[in-house]
Amino acid sequence: MKDINVLIIASSDMNGVEDNHNFPKNVVDIEFPCSNYNGKPLKENEMSTSKSPRCKSCHYTEVEHKYGYPLYPLHPIETYYGIDINNDKPIYMNAQYSDFWMNKYIIFERIKMHFGEDININYQTITPDYENDLTYLPTIEKINKTIKKKLNLKGEIQYQKPYHYSCMLNEIYKHEEYNEMKYDCIFVVGGGLGWLYTPENFKLMTQLLVEDISKLAMIINMWYTPTLEEPEYNGKFKVMNPINSCLRDATLVGASNELKNDVKECIHNYTKILLNNNEFVEVYEMLVRVLK
Repeated sequence: MKDINVLIIASSDMNGVEDNHNFPKNVVDIEFPCSNYNGKPLKENEMSTSKSPRCKSCHYTEVEHKYGYPLYPLHPIETYYGIDINNDKPIYMNAQYSDFWMNKYIIFERIKMHFGEDININYQTITPDYENDLTYLPTIEKINKTIKKKLNLKGEIQYQKPYHYSCMLNEIYKHEEYNEMKYDCIFVVGGGLGWLYTPENFKLMTQLLVEDISKLAMIINMWYTPTLEEPEYNGKFKVMNPINSCLRDATLVGASNELKNDVKECIHNYTKILLNNNEFVEVYEMLVRVLK
């Protein structure tokens, strides 16, 4: 049984203290989807959202029954979002689950595709906008067991201490519980406009990978699945290199000049990484270390 160590950057299972993700009420002691969906099916090519038809028994959507765990909070907390510039009135929005939470199955499925089913997946997360809340652990463990079963993994999926590094990427080594862990996979999940893909941060990520260059090691960026590809649910991610992630945002109607400048910087940085680094090749929009 192989142990596959994974670092998730930019999103977490834990409490999003500076956003509207993973509020305790929507995580702790919650019900899970029942075994059989009893409700109206989605129409053909229709994407599931929090407003999709619900099961008469457990009130979860059809797609949540497929994956076996909640993708949308049943009773979301309404949180303050900002001021409407058109009428100066406050805007409120429903709390939701984080990008990593909504794509755990997708990520672990990807790991199985590369490393097989005879594995244990051990993961940790790092982002400054989340905090450790150990009351979340029973729910996280239940989700991981559900996904393990659905993926037919022979090993376990384990969220490992220190669970969450509440620091920036360049500070992970300073964390009092960092134990010199090296990772087989680093996933950047919802990392914005490629802000992690500066040459400096790429060097840091490279140093966090397993040191044995005869072992498969990957840095994988994930971003929103384009609507034209008919994703199953709103918020479903796919493997997408940072340039395409950036271009997707820059071409949205109303993109600001600041956003477009960020996109140019991201394209410059990521291209520089590819041209100046002979340790990695891009394969199907992910970075794979060259085996030696």
